[in-house]
Amino acid sequence: MYWKRTDEKDKEKVHWQQQVKQTNVDEGGNPKWNEVLEFDLESSTGGKFTLDELQQTKAEIVISLFDNHVYKTFQDGQEVR
Repeated sequence: MYWKRTDEKDKEKVHWQQQVKQTNVDEGGNPKWNEVLEFDLESSTGGKFTLDELQQTKAEIVISLFDNHVYKTFQDGQEVR
């Protein structure tokens, strides 16, 4: 019995100001995302950010990459389910 990696599925997830967005899943060993993730921008006063507020904000942007490898089990050359 042996395991063989048969697929790879990747995605990115972005957190900013209690908002979470994620890309579509891309398959393969060299994924490329050409997506725009849009976030609602609200200042601490609840209105629109001014240029000064944007330049002084300490809000963190967290980008996570998820790399999911799919393995299948084989025995005597046949896939075991």
